Amino acid sequence: MPDFKRFFSLMWTSMGKPSGYPQMIGGGSNQAAHYFLVVFILGICLSWVGVVASAGYSYITLDIDEALAKVPEYEIKDGKMMMGANVKQPLYLSPYIVLDTTGVVTEVPQGPDGSGMLITRTEVLHHDGTKLNNISIADIEGIAPNKGELIASSKWVLILVMGLVVLMALVLRFIMLFAVSLAIWALLCITGYIGLILWKKEPCTGDICIAGIYSLTPTVVFLGIGAWFLGWFFGILGILWSVTVFGLALGHMHGGGIVKATVSPEIRDTSGDRISL
Repeated sequence: MPDFKRFFSLMWTSMGKPSGYPQMIGGGSNQAAHYFLVVFILGICLSWVGVVASAGYSYITLDIDEALAKVPEYEIKDGKMMMGANVKQPLYLSPYIVLDTTGVVTEVPQGPDGSGMLITRTEVLHHDGTKLNNISIADIEGIAPNKGELIASSKWVLILVMGLVVLMALVLRFIMLFAVSLAIWALLCITGYIGLILWKKEPCTGDICIAGIYSLTPTVVFLGIGAWFLGWFFGILGILWSVTVFGLALGHMHGGGIVKATVSPEIRDTSGDRISL
């Protein structure tokens, strides 16, 4: 059964009690690895909750029914678009999107960025700012031959697109958090090792690496929350917190005449000092 009391004790010590690092290091590398795995899962879950919540909020606030209601009645038959009798053309759906099946408008309206769209009787002309693209109305016929089918298919397409975007965002958040954590950990270990040499102390590589793992806690948690709640500045604050805690921890590990974090092998191998997750 997970020892949550032990986990939160380690979490509190790693974030706010540098004097407790020598004792945590005594738990060995296995305890540190298990602890970081749980912290990383916590951080990525916080980040993923933000992604899903943001996507859900966007879907709710995006009133697709209202947007599609502005689309006039139409019917596509034999690769040609026919508008309802009460539709006045040219119909400007926006300043740079025009619908005209009469042939009056022949050029694609373009906005400041060069983008625009013209929907004609037989094709859709879309300018993306650099080049002109065209889609045959016949290609749309099988998907949305009329307004009713357009509304039904658009909702499913929107859900599918948003789902793919969310999935990509989840994967990118995972890669980003892992890459940043690995980079910060490597930076802490290298600078800590060099700092101890300059401090004329005998650095213990294993202890430095374990201390670096524990000190990553603020980075992982703050990046997980900050990526969607308080912005990236919150993540940067977590990184600075990690650096500060790591530096203070090294001071406690090697200060007062202590050359290394001296922990007997018996304590290092005691299962009671490890977190069971």
